Amino acid sequence: MKKTLKLVAKTLIFFGTMLFVYAIYVFISYIFPKNSDYQKISEGVEIFVRTNDFHTDLLVPLKNDQQNWETFFDPNPIYLSEKMDYCAVGWGDEGFYMESFEEKFPSKMTIFKAIFLPSPTLMHVEFCPKPKEKNYCIKIVLSAENYQKLVDFIAQSFEKKDAKLLINSEKGYANSDCFYKALGNYHLFRTCNDWTCEGLQKAGVKVPQNAPFEFMLMNYLKENK
Repeated sequence: MKKTLKLVAKTLIFFGTMLFVYAIYVFISYIFPKNSDYQKISEGVEIFVRTNDFHTDLLVPLKNDQQNWETFFDPNPIYLSEKMDYCAVGWGDEGFYMESFEEKFPSKMTIFKAIFLPSPTLMHVEFCPKPKEKNYCIKIVLSAENYQKLVDFIAQSFEKKDAKLLINSEKGYANSDCFYKALGNYHLFRTCNDWTCEGLQKAGVKVPQNAPFEFMLMNYLKENK
């Protein structure tokens, strides 16, 4: 009985210490921004950051003088209509994505693995109309130079073989999206929102040092407006 109690006590202390350390990490990440000298511009390439209160995506023009995402995605099983002139790209845990069909919530085991164990990742790609700016969809205007940095970051996040993207599943949540293999592992210190945050950092936008939670990123973007 005493051994069991000691084991429980040690376990609670361990997780309590981890939680405390993680809280400090989140706090420091939030209060010290990247690109603190960021200046908003009115003309340039319009991108958007969209959230569902948990996960964030980067929305970029489907085609412009710098990048044609339609040809980049090869193979490309995504349905494309004339109304779709933007491309939403997100990076995330493979298990979480694959268990979220039909608006289902992933299992507790999948969530545990995503948080505590380095797990494989996917890129979720969706073609869509140009979004309207709303509280959950923030517009950012980038210079051509900074947009190119964002393009390079997104492109380099995809896993490739013989210069071809590796499609994970032609089945998406609808007929306008699908999944590709991604580089990197998902874990407590590298989340989907960290990926979005890093892309914006490279594009010169004022954002947190890290953003494991979407509200950390979205709060900065709303302040930038």
